[in-house]
Amino acid sequence: MKTIYVTFIIICSLTIISFKQKTADKATNLAPPFTAVTLDKDTLNLESLKGTIVVINFWATWCVPCVAEIPALNNLASKYKDKAVFIAVTEDDSLKIKNFLIKKPFSYRQITNRADIPLNYTKAKLKDFNKGLFSKLNVRPITVIINKKGEVTFYQKGGLDSHSFDSMENSINKLLN
Repeated sequence: MKTIYVTFIIICSLTIISFKQKTADKATNLAPPFTAVTLDKDTLNLESLKGTIVVINFWATWCVPCVAEIPALNNLASKYKDKAVFIAVTEDDSLKIKNFLIKKPFSYRQITNRADIPLNYTKAKLKDFNKGLFSKLNVRPITVIINKKGEVTFYQKGGLDSHSFDSMENSINKLLN
């Protein structure tokens, strides 16, 4: 009887710990706030975009997958222009981006020199999004979708293939409904 009681207590404890962990993980998906200046010299504050779906794409001019996904992201940005805000973030400087955009235009806002953007956005897993120390941005592209409450609901590390692109668009559509 004592063994059954101890087993029951252990199972209950593990269930409570598991529940607390899932609840805590859900709370860690808040997007880190930032204020940055766009290429057009507008100030962009993530806090002010609450109530709007936000898509952030981290990219670089030298990154082949980043450049390859520009047309698809431009199409999405055009399709959802009245329903979501698209932001491209790069560590490249403004002059380099201006020259790049002559050949490969973006149809959404650019933030260059990404010094003001928290590096939490480069975490490898959605569940670890807002935990621990900032990591170095060592993989591009990274695409993040933030819901109207300011929570990260989509995270893609690496280029968008047709499957992940569909998943991203489905994620936007779910957030709109």
